[in-house]
Parts: sequence; C-alpha cells; structure tokens
Amino acid sequence: MMIFGFLPENLKSKAVAVVFSMAWRGADVDGGAGPGGSGGDDLARARLAGFRRELYRCLGTRRDTLFELADAVLCKTGRVHMLAELSLEPECRRGHGAVYDAISSGRVQIARLRWALASLPLPA
Repeated sequence: MMIFGFLPENLKSKAVAVVFSMAWRGADVDGGAGPGGSGGDDLARARLAGFRRELYRCLGTRRDTLFELADAVLCKTGRVHMLAELSLEPECRRGHGAVYDAISSGRVQIARLRWALASLPLPA
C-alpha cells in the first residue's frame, strides 16, 4: 500500500514510521482483529490516509509546498532552527525560496482544519 504517492522508493520506510505513530492501542482501533492482527494496522493506515487527504484540502495557495513542509517537520529529527533547514529534508523537494514563499503567501482554511482534527477518534 502506498499512502505517500509522491515519495520515492527509498522513503517508504519513513512513511511507514509515520503511519505507525498514528496507531493507538485499543479495541476501537484494532477493528476487532486482536493483538498481532493486521486489522488495526489497516484501519490506522486508512485513518492516516484520510486525514492526510483532508489536510491537503485545507491548504489553499501553495498547498503542495505547505504539505511537503508539514511532512518535513514531522520527519525531521531534532528541532527546526530555520525554515531553510526544511528544504534539505528528503520529504521537501522544494528549494528554500519556495519554502519562504509558501510560508508568506500560502493559505490555510483554519475552520476546515479544526473540523479535520476534531473528527479524529480519541485513543481509548
């Protein structure tokens, strides 16, 4: 399964790491598959994919760059000291000029983002 259609082959392992960070333990998430079953992983991946689609739709102007910036922030090890650092992460395929342009000119639909976050299930 490929959640991140734009990532090259060598980054799929990082995508999987993000997927499993969303998997919560509990009867609601594992879909009744029990411990060790694959039902929970499939459900967690589906929820993550749905949230990522909705997050992408929340972004207006410069959405591709802002979405890549979100991935770069989540996958970066350590702190972000400067925005230009994010353009060096493999998840961000843009140059530092595009990063600054997206931050200054990009738009986010805040109400839709709030709805997307509020619709996520809480862990048990």
